[in-house]
Parts: sequence; C-alpha cells; structure tokens
Amino acid sequence: MPFFRFQYIVRAFFCDLGRFIASFPVPFVLLPVALSIACSVGIYLNRDLMETDYENSLTDFFPENSESWQNMHALRKLFIIDKFNVFSGISFLFLKKNLVYVIMASSRKNGSVISEHGLRCASDLISRIKEMKVSYQSAEYTWKDICFSTEEGICAEHPLTQTLTLLKNTHHIAPSMQPLLYYPTISIDGFLVDNTPILGGVTTRQTDNSLTRAAAMRILFFLREAHSDEDAVVNELWRKAFLKTVENICYPGYSLYWSSWLSFMEEIQRNSEALWPYFPYLGLILLLMTVGGCCDGNAVTSKPWLGIYGLLSATFAILTSTGILFYCRYSYVPMVMMMPFLVLSVSVDNVFLMLSSWRATKPSNTVEDRTAESVGNSAVSILITSLTDGLSFLVGNLTPFPAVQVFCTHCALALLCTFTYQMSFFTALLALDGRREVSRRHCLTFRRTIKHTKDSSCSPKNHFIDNVNIGWRSFDKCNEIFSTSLAAVVCSPFSKVIIIIMYLAYVAFFCYGLATVVVGLNVEHLLPRRSYVAMTLKMNDRYFSSYADFATVFVNQTFSINSRVDQQRFLNLYYSLTSTEFSAPGEFWLTEAMAFAQRLNESLVQEPRRAEMVLSKFFADNRYQHYLSDIGFESDSLRTAKYMKMSVRLRNAGRCNYTRIAEIMTRRFKESSLSGFVFHPGFLLVDQDSLVLQTLIQDIFVAMATMVLVVMLFMSSYWSVAWVGIAIVSICLGVIGILSFWHVHIDMISMITITMSIGLSVDYIAHATYHYSVNYFGPLSNALTYRHVGIPTVQSGLLAIAGVSALVFLESHMVETFVKTVFLVVVIGMAHGLIFMPALLSTIMPDASGEKESRSIETRKNHKLEALPTIVDRWQNEEAPTGLSSRKVSTFGQQMNAHLKYDGQKVQVSKIG
Repeated sequence: MPFFRFQYIVRAFFCDLGRFIASFPVPFVLLPVALSIACSVGIYLNRDLMETDYENSLTDFFPENSESWQNMHALRKLFIIDKFNVFSGISFLFLKKNLVYVIMASSRKNGSVISEHGLRCASDLISRIKEMKVSYQSAEYTWKDICFSTEEGICAEHPLTQTLTLLKNTHHIAPSMQPLLYYPTISIDGFLVDNTPILGGVTTRQTDNSLTRAAAMRILFFLREAHSDEDAVVNELWRKAFLKTVENICYPGYSLYWSSWLSFMEEIQRNSEALWPYFPYLGLILLLMTVGGCCDGNAVTSKPWLGIYGLLSATFAILTSTGILFYCRYSYVPMVMMMPFLVLSVSVDNVFLMLSSWRATKPSNTVEDRTAESVGNSAVSILITSLTDGLSFLVGNLTPFPAVQVFCTHCALALLCTFTYQMSFFTALLALDGRREVSRRHCLTFRRTIKHTKDSSCSPKNHFIDNVNIGWRSFDKCNEIFSTSLAAVVCSPFSKVIIIIMYLAYVAFFCYGLATVVVGLNVEHLLPRRSYVAMTLKMNDRYFSSYADFATVFVNQTFSINSRVDQQRFLNLYYSLTSTEFSAPGEFWLTEAMAFAQRLNESLVQEPRRAEMVLSKFFADNRYQHYLSDIGFESDSLRTAKYMKMSVRLRNAGRCNYTRIAEIMTRRFKESSLSGFVFHPGFLLVDQDSLVLQTLIQDIFVAMATMVLVVMLFMSSYWSVAWVGIAIVSICLGVIGILSFWHVHIDMISMITITMSIGLSVDYIAHATYHYSVNYFGPLSNALTYRHVGIPTVQSGLLAIAGVSALVFLESHMVETFVKTVFLVVVIGMAHGLIFMPALLSTIMPDASGEKESRSIETRKNHKLEALPTIVDRWQNEEAPTGLSSRKVSTFGQQMNAHLKYDGQKVQVSKIG
C-alpha cells in the first residue's frame, strides 16, 4: 500500500514528542491549563451568544437555500399585517408575531363547547384573560392598551370572541350565540365571517350548516405591533402573564391547550436547559469507570489519578474549543449542549490506550523512554479515532441546515482539541505519574511504600520490578484468557457457520427496517416530551385540519386590470388550485371585483379609465377594503399591477398531507405558465424533508470515502481497506434500519447522529482489522488481535454507553434520538469488531491477501515489531526479577499455549514447557 509507511512516520514523530514532553513536562501541564482558563473567560465574556434570539432562531432548523423559506420572506416584505388583514393567512404551525391563543377542548366523549356550560366556560376564560394587567415602569397596562386595534379604536377580534365577552353576565348564553354558530362561514351585515379558525371537530345540520356540536374552540388574541422597546417589553410581560394564567385555569369537562408566538422556540431551548442537571451524573459515571479501569490492584502500579487527568484533559479541551468559537462570535444553538456528553464519552477511552501502552513497556527503561514508547505505540490508534470522529463531524458542515453546521463545528473542534490535549497535557501528567511509579510512591498518597535495604536480593529495583510484575500479572492474565477464549470460539469452523447465519439475520432485519423507515421531521420531536406546545399542535391537527388555514398564491407578473386574457389566466389558475382534494375556494380579489362590477351593471373588461373607476369604487367599499393590500400597483393608477396574491383554503391538511399538497399545488401553478409561487408554512417542512434524505445520502458517501481514505494511511492490505469500507456501510445501514423500529424518523436530528455514527463505527472495526493485518503471520493472529483490541474495545464501548446513559431519563425526543444512535453504534460496532470482522478475516485473509508464503523478511520484521509485547516477552528479553524463577515464567507462558520466536528468517510457532 503506498501509504503504508505513513504509520511509521506518525509513530516516530509522536515517539520523539513523547520523549520531549517527558523531559520537560511542567510547561505542557501549565500551558493547557492557562489556555483553558483564558477560553473559559471568553465563554463568559461572550455569553450573550447563548441567549436565544427566539424570533430569528427558527431559521437554524431550515435549509439556507430552501425555496419556501425565500418565498416566505418575499411575502412578508410585500404584504404586511395591517388592520384589514389581521386574521387572514393565519398559520398555527409557525405563529405570526404577537399572536397568542388558547384551545378549549371537550375531554368527554361526544362533548361540545357550544353547549350552555361550554359557552359559559369559554366566556369566563376570555374575560379572565382580558382582565389581566401588567406593570412596567410604574405604569399599568390592560388588554385594551396592548391589543391590536382597528381603525375605530376597538380590539381586533373574531365576532364569536367579541360576542362571548359581551354575554359574560347573561343568564343564558347559548340562545344568544345561536345566530353565529354556523360552519364554515356566516354572513353578517354583508360581511362574510369565517368560523373555521375558531371552531373545530364540528357536526352540522345538512339543511343550513348550523352547528349541532363542536368539540373544540380556539380563541385568538392579537397584540399590537411593537414600535418601540417599551412596547416590546410590555408585550412580552403580557405574554408571560397569559401563559401563567392559562396554566392555572381549569374547567370541569374541558381541557385547555395554549401557545404563543415565542413558545415554540422557548420549548426547544428547554431541551438544552434540561441537560444541565445531568452533567454531575456524567462526571460521576465516567470518573468511576476511568479510575476503576486504571487500577490493577497494586498500590504502586495503579494509576487512579490518570483517570482523573483524562477527564480533566477532555474537559479542558471542550472549554478551549467552545471558548475559541465564542471569541470568534460563532453561532450557538441549543443542541450544542449535547456536545460535552458525546465528546467525553468517546474521548476518555484514550486513557486506556495510553495506559495499556505504558504497561507494555519495560519497567527497567527510563521514564523518558517509556513515555516515548507509550505515546508512539498509542498515537496511531488515537489518531485514527480522532481523525475519523472529527472528519465525520466536518462532513456534517456540507448540510444546508445551519443548526447542523453549528453543532458539527463545535464537535469537530472539540475532538481536535481533545487529541491535542491528550498528546500534550495528558502525556505530561503520564510522565509525572511514571516518575512517581519509579520512585515507588503510593498511587493515592504519593508516600514511599518500600524502604531501602542493604540486602542486594531485596534491592529497591528488584522490589519495584516485583511490584510491577504482580500488578500487571492479573491484568495480563485476564487479557490472555479473554483473547484466547474469544479467538477460539469466534474463529472455529462451527462458530463461523453460526456467525454467518447471525449476520444474514442481522442484514435481513435492518433491510426490513430500511424498507419501513419514515423520512420527515415531526416538529413535536424538536420539543421536550409533555411540552404544552406539542400538545397544542396535536389538538390543532386533530380538530382544525378539516378546514385548515390558507395557502398563499403569489403572482409576480405585470398585467392590465382590464385585460380579458390576463383575467382569464388568473381565474383559471384560481379555479385549478381550489378544485383539488385538499383545497377549497378562499379569497381572491378578482372574483369579488367582477361580482361587484356585475351588480353595478359594469365590467372590468372595458375602456381602461372606466375599468379603473369601477375598481376604485370596489376598494372604497368597507367590505372589500382589505383586498387593496393584495395587489401591488405600478403607480397611483389602478390600471396596471406588478404583482398580486390570492388565498386558497386547505382542506384535510393535517401534517401528514403536507407533502402531497405541496406537490399538487406546485404542479398546477407551473401548468399555468405564470411567474410566482404557492406558499404555506407547511411547505417549509416539505422542503426540509426532501433535502434531509438527499443530504443524508450525500453525507454518508462523503463520510465513508473519507473514512476509507484515513484507513488507507494505516493499512497494509487493500483487502483490509475494502472490508473496513464494507463494514462501515453495514454498521451505518444497520443503525438506520434498527432506528426505524424504534420509531425514529429520518430528519435533521437523526441525520446528525447517523453521520456521527460513521466516524464512531471506525473505532471498533479499523483497530481489529489493523491489528489483524499487522499481526498476520500464523495461527496466532486471532489471539494476538484480540489481545490488542479485545479488552480496550469492550472498555471503550462500555464507557461510551455509560456516558450517554446519564441522559436516558431526560424527557426529550432530540436527546432520545442521540442516545439511541450512540447505543446502536456501540453495540453494532462492537459486534463487527469482535465477532464479524475477525471471523471474516480469519477465513478470507490467506486467500485474499495471496501473501501468506511470499511476504518479505522485512515485512515480517515490521509486523513482529508492531505487536505489543506481552509480559512473557518482557521477561524473556530481560533478566527475571528476583524471587521469580524461570520455572514460574515458563509455567505462566504455558497458559498462552504458544509464543513467537523469531529466528531471523521466518516466524515459527513453538510450544512452551
């Protein structure tokens, strides 16, 4: 392989680096600490980045190049809310600014809110909300002071709401309300009143469309536009008072659901706030596991402080990376709060790799040499892990979703800093702890444990080596038993048949899951469980989707008002859009203007001045004044218009039908050959869903190619690289398929975790394949591979699972997806690294490599050197310690069944004993 020598360059570099750090450890301890403190100050000074801009932060969850997002901003710029259209085009998925509402729904089967009791409860609810008062700067504000006022100076509200307010003290409300209880619309004094935004779950009489039952009532409150900072503060105070008041109101037989224009983003922010209490649990779990994994039962050779140093190293790296980004004023999203849980879980296991390398060095060597050897041996594995994890997150920056880009950037930089601190800060502390070990001091108290003696047979050096051997012997014993036993079980012919059957069952299982996977963002999954906003959205879908809100049709084309051709084209478009299974007639100024002209025995298709006069009378009528804002005229004249809009009512427009509605509406608009678009807030989700799958596939291919390229730098066999790539695909598809059984949709949240899983999966399979390829020179390959990667892989997997287990009880769909993905990656990755890949490689390696008998002497030497030495190897390469006879060495060696003896020409396998 062309890059095969790259690993030796890396090893030599980090070996020299380790020796240098061990010679001068103090600067490498103090400098990272000072840098972490400086970056922590940066986080504090720029803490305003963590203050969510609720009004604009919703943009983080939608694609930057989304067509619907651009269309929405174009409409907001051209058609502002005024006194004429305050109730038009209301969306209850993403609320208009300064809108709050409450839904009163019957909690009884066949219950109704238009009964006498229901109407009285609704009237009381409206009155209690309007009676709220807020104070600001010694001034008191009532509902009339802050409501959205009409030209007459009264609060803009629906006639049903207004009538219920007036009938508060009436003895019988139902008879007085009956003239208004029609569905979907009712005409009052020539004005057409739409009752569909207010009443839901209705049953009507077929004769006159009067209501017999309504399961829910939605009461809307519009606040004034904030023209100053004081207005904005008062509106916000009233909004918070509204949320608190409604939460404490209860009516027998009815349930209340409520929301406001900022509630959605506030609840998303609550996801991150809920993570704070779990940080102590994360620290405690990781502390116990790392400290426990660094102890071997001996007071001198145990290194519990290294476990603490490892946590400090990762923590300092997180503070440093976050501080750097905060100093640069980089964006922040609530999801970033999950980053420490991930980084700590996947990076602390590097402590075990370096400790394992330290234990494999010769105790008689100097601390500088042992540190250099430890860093050189472990740097390749740690570099593979860091590169694959970091690059997998950098791939996430290819997505068009700003929230995903921000999260991936924070994670990638944190992993880079973690590797840097591991190779500097932690290495320096490892060298200092090595000096403690050499001076025979206690691992906790640092007091000397062995006194000097004149007996040469009990010299301090011999006592120290005895302690080292005793401490390491139990660890190596467990490692030998685990590696030899697992190798014998996994790589036996009978077991391989069972493993093949298991793998085929696994493939069939995840393929079925892939066939049933659901693509699309459920907005409730962005919210914590039991969120009041999530419940409100469900009630909107349940009761008010039959006659939903309106889709806006924007025509950006200059036309003449009196042109018959233009009028016919617009009418054809309107009738086409309103005649689908998901639509009904809405509001179109042209149909109303033509009907108005007909009543005057006039027509819009005539001499321009005459047509302009008719249109001027139309807009002067109070019933049609609101249509004036639907058209953009070129000048003060009403003859030529630059653009216009029409509204189409949506029917049966639950969130499950948004994709179908968008397809039909967009196709029919394109068939008209007019310039413009159709927009509904639900189309934002449609655009997101279409880009999620496309982006996920793109990220998977890019990440896989990147991971394979990284593996190529350290693998000597093309076949090994190929099988690693296949294993990455197997793990990634397995994670996606099994997630579908856990009811996890493919959305922007799971897209992050799935892309992350590609990098994490390499940790488990690349090491096994790497060590198998470098150790392949006889029947001992399986046992040697398991000796290198068996226990470290199990430790790494358990540590990752333990790290995210602190979040299991957090009631958040976003966090739940994160935990499930990490758990699946660890379990499936360990199964591939410890079972599937060894069984496969032991079967195909002799045939696939084609080099079993043709390897060069030099390659054999290199492969021999890459095997971490066992205790038996160390004991055979140096004088046996005092008190430990060669007979004992031989007996211990028999438990390995075989050892490797290099005769200068080839590797031979010989029995001991």
